[in-house]
Amino acid sequence: MQLATVYKEINAPLDSIKVSTKAIESNDPGDTTYTNLENQLTSITTQRDALATQIIAMLQGAEFNNQSIDATQAQQLIDQGNALLQQVSSLAASV
Repeated sequence: MQLATVYKEINAPLDSIKVSTKAIESNDPGDTTYTNLENQLTSITTQRDALATQIIAMLQGAEFNNQSIDATQAQQLIDQGNALLQQVSSLAASV
């Protein structure tokens, strides 16, 4: 199921680790690179946490409460997850 796949992917921090490592290794005056990158990661993490909460609720409802998954809502979550993954990938490519 694509929804479960997106859930796994948004919780795999590979690109985030690259960005965080670059932030830690920076030695700009006033730590501007560090602060900028870590602030972006914090924002991404907040978005990821909110999205993951919605996805897991939908998956658990289907698995444990015999609730059907609304295809439109699932696709919206998948699209949001893919957009978030692209955002992290772009950030990692820029460092």
